[in-house]
Amino acid sequence: MEALRKYRMGWPEIQELLGISRATYYRWRKRLKEEGLAGLKPRSRRPLWGPYPK
Repeated sequence: MEALRKYRMGWPEIQELLGISRATYYRWRKRLKEEGLAGLKPRSRRPLWGPYPK
């Protein structure tokens, strides 16, 4: 993705080529920076707790 930006591709072209949103790009970029390649593994969206008792 960074390579595409260096070649001055616009966001709409990159999004269409890779099939991701700008928000996804920045989320992946942050995870890669903070956690390395392990940060790019798919994550569960399941809540840690719940359902809460009434």
